[in-house]
Amino acid sequence: MLHKREREALTSGAARAKQPEKDELEQYLEDPEEPDLDVNLLAWWAVKEDKWPALAKMVKQYLAAPASSGGVERKFSAAGKMHGDLQKSAKDDTLEHSILAAFNTD
Repeated sequence: MLHKREREALTSGAARAKQPEKDELEQYLEDPEEPDLDVNLLAWWAVKEDKWPALAKMVKQYLAAPASSGGVERKFSAAGKMHGDLQKSAKDDTLEHSILAAFNTD
């Protein structure tokens, strides 16, 4: 016959085994907040990149400011080529999705 403590230990161990692995976002949100509010965000994410690689990649993409308007000009140029005379009947969402896919793939 199992004692109460032994039963609790077995059931808690079984419950832990059934819990799904947490994704990077869940791990990030459970991490304690940074006490230093004057931190360089890109440097902080460079340190955390090994822990949360997918989130770090997104942070680099969205926090890094472009040095010039060249990137925007390239996107407008690409959009013009994608939405040429033969594609005029395409829906706006189609063009938007095409540009998103063209500029956000590895």
